[in-house]
Amino acid sequence: MSRCIDLAKVFGIDPKENEDDFWLLNSCEIILEELTKMDKHLTVTEVHKAVRLRIPTIRLPEVNCNLELLVERGMISRVRLADEAVRYETVTKKHGHALCTYCGKIKNISLPEYKYKNNLFLITGCNVEFMGVCELCQKEQAVYSD
Repeated sequence: MSRCIDLAKVFGIDPKENEDDFWLLNSCEIILEELTKMDKHLTVTEVHKAVRLRIPTIRLPEVNCNLELLVERGMISRVRLADEAVRYETVTKKHGHALCTYCGKIKNISLPEYKYKNNLFLITGCNVEFMGVCELCQKEQAVYSD
């Protein structure tokens, strides 16, 4: 099912009126499909590599711009973890991350909802990152075994 119609509404454009708008919607749709299909936290370079298989002429700056547009519209999330790379994911609800220090795998983790406000500071969000060893690496490396 094509998301172009939904994307046109989100972006407030009509792809029938302008070929550039059609290109934007098409490339954003493919970026969303690739992020969803891969179900990982991808860097802009990784997204570009995946999208180029479907749109060979797309350039890295275009992918980066489209990713930022999708973030601005709340359709994907931008994540910056301890490894310093900016990554993108399709999960937009509040959550934390667990980063494997052996293989670099990133896993989403649920966080409790919180609300805090006092007269001095209004908390609008948080960034939670845990570092450790994923289940597969624990088995392969025999680390932290009983």
